[in-house]
Amino acid sequence: MEDINWDPKGHSEHGSCPREGMFLEGDRKPENPEETQTDTWSCVDFTLITEFLNSKVGKYLSDHPFITLVLLVFIVTASVPIGFFLAFAAVTFITITTYCIFVEIFLLTIGGVILLCVLCCLAVVAFWSSCVISILYVIGSHVLNYCNIPRTAERTISAGDKVTEKKLE
Repeated sequence: MEDINWDPKGHSEHGSCPREGMFLEGDRKPENPEETQTDTWSCVDFTLITEFLNSKVGKYLSDHPFITLVLLVFIVTASVPIGFFLAFAAVTFITITTYCIFVEIFLLTIGGVILLCVLCCLAVVAFWSSCVISILYVIGSHVLNYCNIPRTAERTISAGDKVTEKKLE
């Protein structure tokens, strides 16, 4: 067993009871129930209790035991509905949080599917619009090329005109 230093109040450095797991005075077993009870209560720190009893409220409650009993019964009985309310609040909070997460995931999934459908439709519309625009461009350019060809009137050139044209050049 490890060595533990005890302070004068009987508490260990680790904050545990000095007699925890041990018997009175070494290995001696307690002989009567009062000695065991004293051994059990030796681990309790009564400083907070004595401070409360020395306060004004503690002195008032010591002087009026009926009010102390009423207050004690009220605190004990009120702990049950308060506990139920806190349990209800915790379950409600967890349920709503889980519900919100699932609803958010569901809505994001539906929104993602709708967005994917819209983007696919836009891709099809863009493809067909590009096809129509390309066809209109090809047809329009051919029409414009056909319309803009300078047409000269056909004339018959005589042999004498050909000789004069050659001299001019």
